[in-house]
Amino acid sequence: MDFRLLLEYLKVVLSAPPVIGVVVLVFIIAFRTQLSNLIDRIKQLNWPGGGAVFGSQRKKEQEELAPNPQALAPAVSGEQVQLPQSVTLTPQQAQQVVRLLQSERTNAALWEYRYLNYYLARSTQAVLSWLAVSGQGLSLNYADSYLQTFIPDANERKAILGALQKHHLVTVTNDLIEVTPKGREYVQWRGPVPPIGAA
Repeated sequence: MDFRLLLEYLKVVLSAPPVIGVVVLVFIIAFRTQLSNLIDRIKQLNWPGGGAVFGSQRKKEQEELAPNPQALAPAVSGEQVQLPQSVTLTPQQAQQVVRLLQSERTNAALWEYRYLNYYLARSTQAVLSWLAVSGQGLSLNYADSYLQTFIPDANERKAILGALQKHHLVTVTNDLIEVTPKGREYVQWRGPVPPIGAA
């Protein structure tokens, strides 16, 4: 920040007639909270021959670029991998590591979803789609009685639910079936399948 230019601007303001100075002073006092909020929101100020990046924006940019070992390596299970204390990364290296991890995670999800397309039977796929469309959660008894019309064998219904739980596509807690975020992502990735009971 060029303080000489700031002093020149201050000199111009103070050299104005006293009436204007009083008006400016009253304006500043009357709207001090609004001006303070406005100044806090200013990220960068440019003027002919210079400019300034203010503290809050500079700090935010540094935090975004700083390597964060906790956030660098999210594992598939949802846990985070910690890097050894002796490892130090530049911001560019940290961004590259994050991009590589995101790429590997996406690649792993792609192969898992391809496997699920092969492994899950058509009726299991249809049940997952029905559960995903049904809303936030369904009672286990309601789902079982509804599916009984299309899948009469109780063991098959139980196997379908077991397969969906095994692959973390649905959860069953307190007699409530809910589709997990992974299950919703998979259904969206896979696309539509014929509904249950369709020929």
